[in-house]
Amino acid sequence: QHTQWLQYDPWGAPGQPLTRPGPPEGTDPGRRKKRRGGAFVGVLLLTLVASGIGGGVGAYIERNGGLTTVELPQADRDNGDRAPESV
Repeated sequence: QHTQWLQYDPWGAPGQPLTRPGPPEGTDPGRRKKRRGGAFVGVLLLTLVASGIGGGVGAYIERNGGLTTVELPQADRDNGDRAPESV
């Protein structure tokens, strides 16, 4: 029983998946690049469409008053009691 563990080497086992860099054996590396490029173009197109729609909706809301009216309090009229060079 003791001798079976002397030959145990988990790092020496041949053919383990995902132990070597690059594409797996038996696959076409050229096809993977096309798929990655197509996915990138798809994500880029989706991002551009979403940002265009969001920008259009934001511009429409900004120009047409939006959903609610925002009124900020205004300062009272200045009576001239401060120094001329102060802010």
